[in-house]
Amino acid sequence: MPIIDMHTHTVSKRVEPVVTGQYDPMEDPYRRDMSRESRTTDAEQGKLLPRLMLDVAVRREAMQRMGVDFQVIAPAPAQQHYWAGEELQVALSRIKNEDVTDDQAREKIARSEPESCESAWSGTGVD
Repeated sequence: MPIIDMHTHTVSKRVEPVVTGQYDPMEDPYRRDMSRESRTTDAEQGKLLPRLMLDVAVRREAMQRMGVDFQVIAPAPAQQHYWAGEELQVALSRIKNEDVTDDQAREKIARSEPESCESAWSGTGVD
């Protein structure tokens, strides 16, 4: 039986430049409501996790060590911009979805899988 990690995150390098200057990051509930201990933990994880979230090969190695066959990937909490209006939310969602599918496409190419990521993801997301 396959082992599925139902809670894992990714980040998009392209999101922050889009939202910088449009809001106060400390007003985001993710950051605003953190205890001092959580802020310390978050800062430490911020040094370790980007490589895991951005490098598919590193993610695969971690999955193999944990015996995980599949992961359900969602944007990291810090990249959930609930304050944004609909037009910006759609733009941010597209960016994040494109980056996840681009990561998966690179992984498929690296593993020489015959199916294309494009066909696997066609018709999904916000139109």
